[in-house]
Amino acid sequence: GYLDGFRDLKESRLLRAIAVTLVASVVVATLADYQLQAIVKEKYPTQVELIQFFGTLYTILGAATLATQLFITDRVLSKFGMFGGLVSLPIAALPGAVALVAFPSIFCAVLLRGAENSARFSLFSSGYELAYLPVAEEKRKRAKPVVDVIFKRSAAGLAALLIILLTEFADVG
Repeated sequence: GYLDGFRDLKESRLLRAIAVTLVASVVVATLADYQLQAIVKEKYPTQVELIQFFGTLYTILGAATLATQLFITDRVLSKFGMFGGLVSLPIAALPGAVALVAFPSIFCAVLLRGAENSARFSLFSSGYELAYLPVAEEKRKRAKPVVDVIFKRSAAGLAALLIILLTEFADVG
């Protein structure tokens, strides 16, 4: 059960690294999504405008992610292995994050979310799954649900708490 999965995490440096990587990626994605939504709501105040914007955006992001998966992921993983897949997310998101901090705008928020989304659902997810390969099958069966369910949901909750703290106390957003 879950207790065995937690025990395996405690005993394995690799499993802990996988868990930390997933937690960090979920927090970044949630914060990027919040920033995008906050900026877009200022520019497109009606529900119809928001639906049109996000419908168009996520259609484009889906196509970009598919293109990344079909034409880039295999090359990156062949050349750099699992590590290349895992570092693709921070490498893809960093320029957009820096741009958003320096020039808060819808363009920079879309750049951040687009790069993060395309990397997450292609390169990063492939590298993430490959990271589990060196783990013995029994340990993987016990630990992966703990990381993929408990840690992932906890990371989303942590990001939501950060958003609340930032909006309430730091006058952000």
